[in-house]
Formats: sequence, structure tokens, C-alpha cells
Amino acid sequence: MGDCVKIYRRIKTPAGALTDGFLIAPAFGEYGISPNPHRFEYAVKEAADVEKIRYLLPDPTQANMNHYAGFVRNVGERGLVEVRPTIGADHYLVDSLGQANAMLAYYENREMLIELLHLFHRYNQTVMEVCLETGAEVIFDSWYNCSMSAGWSPQIYQEIFLPLIKENVELTHSYGALYHFYDDGKCMAIIEWLRDCGVDIISTLPPPPIGDVDLAAVKQKIGDTVCLKGNIDLIYVLLKGTPELVGEKVREAICVAAPGGGFILSTSDSIRDGTPIENVRAYFEAAGKYGMRQTQRLAQLLNFTMMQLEE
Repeated sequence: MGDCVKIYRRIKTPAGALTDGFLIAPAFGEYGISPNPHRFEYAVKEAADVEKIRYLLPDPTQANMNHYAGFVRNVGERGLVEVRPTIGADHYLVDSLGQANAMLAYYENREMLIELLHLFHRYNQTVMEVCLETGAEVIFDSWYNCSMSAGWSPQIYQEIFLPLIKENVELTHSYGALYHFYDDGKCMAIIEWLRDCGVDIISTLPPPPIGDVDLAAVKQKIGDTVCLKGNIDLIYVLLKGTPELVGEKVREAICVAAPGGGFILSTSDSIRDGTPIENVRAYFEAAGKYGMRQTQRLAQLLNFTMMQLEE
């Protein structure tokens, strides 16, 4: 633990007290892989704590969306403004219970696990509805803490997480908005389930070794109904690769997934600190170069189709 500062908290609620603990990295230092606080004790330890933790959630009806209209005006026709209602039910679950503890609870205290998950799901949905009432056109919903990469099995995913995703999709669509599903881990086992839920956009489709996505297979399976976003490896291509490798991977992704439309080029999560600037330039240059070629091909195909119809 080095020079990390250990912090304990005791939080009083009308239903009783909760306790948790963090390790805080020294100023300008890091603990583990990032300077984020690291939990060594989680607030939820038993079923009675579920009732207590609901008092820590802010009033969802007070979500402030006053800035949204301004963002939409500034973006105009150049793009869509997405709204992420909360950090997500899966994120709240892991923050309050812990990843390993949540997995163990599936076998040892499933009733508590489901009650806690559904508490956060209902809260997220309430905030989502506030956003949709305001006019949000795209809901961004993150589920990476229940990913195959986090350790959950497809069977458990289908049982306890997928129904909640479907409910979020249905709520979003009831307002005429689009639903953007995010998981930056393995997802080949669930990709068709997500399509069947009605998900509109799926990201980030990471390839091996950081994920398991075969972009060509995904395009074939669901590319006619779901917009695909991502696939460029942020670690072994952008961060640790060469400009030549970056350009080649961008070209491959566009050639595989762009034909017919329904593809948004993106990284498998972000562009991390320390990524060589020449790789960043290569990424955007290749996107413009190969993306323009696909646009030109689509235009040619459209013109040919129109000529055929006229004849």
C-alpha cells in the first residue's frame, strides 16, 4: 500500500449506519492502475444494508437537464447528443458491493443481490425518464461491470442483467429515442441477445486480446439491424502500436463494417494518456481517408440504384 492514505467512513441513514473504506493515492501519485480511490471495504455487507443505501441516492426528479438544449443547438446537424442518466445499475452495484462480492452473492445470497441490483435499476430508470421527458434523443447506458470480461457467465447475464437492459430499451423507445449500449469487454456470447432486445447502437466491440469481437462475424449477425461502434484496440494498437498499424486497423474496420452503413469508427474505449501523438494523427487521417472511400462507394451505389429504378 506504500504511502496511500486509508480512509474509513461511517454514514448514518434513517435505516441505520453504513461503513466503507478507501485507499487514496499520495498527491500526484497512483494506486494500482490509476489515481482513483480504491475501495477495500464496501458499504453493502448484508441484506439489511440494501434498505440503508437507498438513502444515499439523490432525488432522481431533481436531475438538471437545463444544459441539454444548448448542447443540441451547438451540435446542430453535425451529430447527436447522448445522455447518460446515471453511472448505471451495474456500476452502482459494484461500487456498493464489490465485483467479487457480487459474484459470490449470486450463489450465497441471490435474493440480496437481486434486490440491490433492482434498486439501482429502478433509480437509473427514473433518472432516464427525466432525461427523456426533457427531449433526450439518445440514451447512453453502460453495462461493463456485468461483462463476460468482468467474470460473469452468459447464463447469469441472460438471467439477471439482460431483462433489465430490455426494460431500458423499451423505455427509451417509448419516447422515440435511441438506445446506445456500452460494454468495453467480451460480448460475442451476448451479441444476438442484445439485438433481440432492440438495442440501436452497440459499442465498443473490442477485438482480441482485450476483447473477443470478430467484427466481420458481428456485422453478418446483427449489422443489418444494429449500428456498430468501436473496434480499434486502444492498448495494443493506439497506445503501443505504430502509425502504420493504426492505419491498417482503421482500414480493416471500415472495410469490414462500413459497407451498407451502420458503422461508427471508434476506439475500444478512449484514447488514453500517453498515446503517441503520431498514432492519434494516423487514426484520424486513416478515418478520413478510408471513410471517404466508403462514402463515395455508397453514393455510386445509390446513383446506380436510382438509374435502374428510372429505367
